[in-house]
Formats: sequence, C-alpha cells, structure tokens
Amino acid sequence: MSRTDPKQSDTAAQLDRLVAQASAAGLWERAWPVLWRGLGVVLAFLAVSWLGLWLDLPATWRIVGLVAFAAALVAVLAPLVRLRRADRRAALARIRAI
Repeated sequence: MSRTDPKQSDTAAQLDRLVAQASAAGLWERAWPVLWRGLGVVLAFLAVSWLGLWLDLPATWRIVGLVAFAAALVAVLAPLVRLRRADRRAALARIRAI
C-alpha cells in the first residue's frame, strides 16, 4: 500500500496556488496597459459630452462622432482578445525570479 505524504500533498497544493496567482498576475500585467488605453477613450468621450460639443453638431455628425469613438474603443481593446494566461512553465519562472 502506498500512502501519500500529507506534507507533500499540502506543498503541491500550495505550489499550485502560487502558480495560479503568478499566472493571474502576469495576465493582469499584460492586460492593464490595454485597459488603460480603453479608459482613455472613454474619458475622451465623456469630456466631449460634458463640454457639450455634441450639441453644436448636426445629427449626422453626432452619429459619426459616436461611431468614431466606438470604433476607437473597439480598436484599442482588441488586443485583449489575444491575451492568454501564462503556462505553468512561465508562472514557475516568475515565482523563481522572486
């Protein structure tokens, strides 16, 4: 009969948690700059709106402006689609670097 050592299984579980946290931290570090640019586009839209600049435009140009801001937001946030969590090897390398 083979029994697993409780200390060994606890260590493995702790390592798995550390790997998951390192992977999530790496994902956040890659996502944050993209999210920041998206926030910039949203803030620019809000600034234009709060200044009332839409009120001076004809309806057609308001729609054009709205579509332009929406397209800019989609273009800026598009790299988020390609982001993936780091694999176990990269997460372990990140832990090792600490």
